[in-house]
Amino acid sequence: HIRLLKTIALIDLFKERSGLTPTDSLLSACLPEASKKTVKDALGQLKKWSLVIFRKFADAYAIYAGSDFDIDRAIEDALQRVREVDFAALKKLAGLQPILAKRHYHDTGALRWFDVEVAPLNGLIERAAAYVPKSGTIGAFLLAIPTEGESQEIAEKLCREAARESKDWDVVAGLSQRAWVIVDLARELIALSEVQEEHPDLAGDTVAQREVQARRTALQGQLEEELRAAFDHATWYLKNHKPQKWDQAEINNAASDLAAKRFPLSPKINNELLNRIKPSSNAVAAQNALLRAMVGREGDERLGIEGYPAEGGLFASILEATGLYGKVSGDWQFRAPSKKRDPSNLNPLWEVASEHLRGAKDRTVTVSELYDLWGKPPFGLKEGLKPVMVVAFILTQRENVALYREGIFQARFKDIDVEILAKDSGEIQLRWMDLSDLSRRLLSSMAEVVRDLDALNSLAHLAPIDVARGLIAIFDKLHPWTKRTMQLSSNATRVRDLFKHANDPNKFLFDDIPTAFGGRGALDEENNLQGIVKDVREGLEELVASYPSMLRRLHDLMLAELQVPNASPQALGELRARAENIREIGGDFRLNAFIGRLSQFEGTEPDLEGIASLAANKPPRDWTDPDVDRASVEIADFSQRFIRAENFARVKGRSDKRSSMAVVVGLNGRPAPVHAEFEVSEGERKKVEDIIKRLEDVIDVEAPKNRHLLLAALAELSSRYMSDEEIDGNKKEVERVV
Repeated sequence: HIRLLKTIALIDLFKERSGLTPTDSLLSACLPEASKKTVKDALGQLKKWSLVIFRKFADAYAIYAGSDFDIDRAIEDALQRVREVDFAALKKLAGLQPILAKRHYHDTGALRWFDVEVAPLNGLIERAAAYVPKSGTIGAFLLAIPTEGESQEIAEKLCREAARESKDWDVVAGLSQRAWVIVDLARELIALSEVQEEHPDLAGDTVAQREVQARRTALQGQLEEELRAAFDHATWYLKNHKPQKWDQAEINNAASDLAAKRFPLSPKINNELLNRIKPSSNAVAAQNALLRAMVGREGDERLGIEGYPAEGGLFASILEATGLYGKVSGDWQFRAPSKKRDPSNLNPLWEVASEHLRGAKDRTVTVSELYDLWGKPPFGLKEGLKPVMVVAFILTQRENVALYREGIFQARFKDIDVEILAKDSGEIQLRWMDLSDLSRRLLSSMAEVVRDLDALNSLAHLAPIDVARGLIAIFDKLHPWTKRTMQLSSNATRVRDLFKHANDPNKFLFDDIPTAFGGRGALDEENNLQGIVKDVREGLEELVASYPSMLRRLHDLMLAELQVPNASPQALGELRARAENIREIGGDFRLNAFIGRLSQFEGTEPDLEGIASLAANKPPRDWTDPDVDRASVEIADFSQRFIRAENFARVKGRSDKRSSMAVVVGLNGRPAPVHAEFEVSEGERKKVEDIIKRLEDVIDVEAPKNRHLLLAALAELSSRYMSDEEIDGNKKEVERVV
């Protein structure tokens, strides 16, 4: 007995290096003088005395470490409770690895795999019918395990029927002769797991815990080996195929064949950073940098990426190698893949996206819809590549695709759109613009309107986006007063209201404008086209001219009130000199501000806006119609006070720039004398002097004794120029200007 104990301890001490375990046969060989029966009886006595323990899973003895926990009894009790095999737990315990489609990955750069599961034979058909793959999984290999003693014939029939349930995803059912052995190992492993997790006696017994863990590890390894052997020797049943036996390498080939059949139009992009379901944070940062370069640096070589940062590698493998970005007629630009020039098989993506947009031309399509379309068979585009591909699609189809952010049309792709796209693809929408012949003619006519009303926009491209952008740009440049005033014709008001609510170039050009000016179906007839264009042109022309026209009216009113004969540079120079002569003369701050502005007045639009803003007490951007009316009255009042200040310039010791005169004449028995007031500017003094000189030449001929005759003649002559008709005419002219 002592020799057996020493031998077991010695073998156990060196078992890691020797590979030997104290089995019955080895212990008998170590004691050659004793018979096998004697050794067996002695081991039984040592076991009864709790000096050794027999490890069933290893089929070997070990020195008893002092634990009172009976592992064998605990396992037997647990086995009584394990009626059925928990296949989810079995899969977890067995550590089954997925089957990779390696050749497909090498060809396309997209890693796809099949789940590997063990399933009870009695529920195999239901499991195959209800199979839904997880993210990245494209099918399953189901190894059938008989749990109710099914025969070989019944098992094969059930596997065939389960394989026929492959519809949206490939399900391959397998059957092995070793499957019947797996059930017992699985039940024992599950029982041992229950003992380890639930038995209270193990809580403070570290020796027993190590023993249970050792048994579990050995049993799990044995189960994995049995499952591996079952897979290697299994017969696999695939829909529309004859049953075949595959080893591990052949299973990988079969997975690649199934992946290629399921995703025949998969793009070929060899980039491990993005061609995956969930890229790393560093890969996402590089992707965002590449997207910003795509929308902001088109036209630059390598999109302006210098050196070889992470985004440079993405550019080289995703855009440059695929031909999506390159030189065309000497310019670097994005170009759509074609059937003849498509090394990476991207043309199917472009075609299906374009077709989907065309089919939904009456609404906007979210980018997330394209993501779903591209992610499904037969394309199977990975999540990491979708943002780059959709931005490239938009940039290559910009003449046909309108871009929207949160339902609002965007004239061009911006950095903010890229940020939103990366976070929530549902916030970015697209819409296809398909034009009829009349629509194209309307587009051309509207382009002429843009060129005529906006000299800075040559509108080289006749894309609907560009034409609509040009029309909206004309409206956006209008003064805010023009967008509020009611002093417009009904046609201009209708055009203004239409442009205010424009947010979709396609709908704006081909739906809103024709409907507003020609009714529903206006573009169905040739006769309506010219009328629509004429109304829009005239309305826009009136809108563009309305604000300058209003300023000209204020300008003419002010010059008339200030008695400036015209707006020539000479006349305006005299006005500035008059204003400079009476600056800071009246003690009225508002009048002084008016005079100060006149002293710098050049007749430009900003000069007049400054004077009108002073009169209306509001900046031009806030003007309304009542503000303009108030400004007219205030300008007239300022002008009258300006003239009054000129008459009293001498009070401040300044030269008189104007002369004032009143004449009273009573002739022919009129009941009231003729009375007139008038002013003569300094600039008119020379003409006055010339008239006086000519009159003096005539008067000097007469003798001084005829003085009364001369005065009578002057009075008679004055009355002719002071007639009521002349005075009334002058008054009416002033009123008309006001």
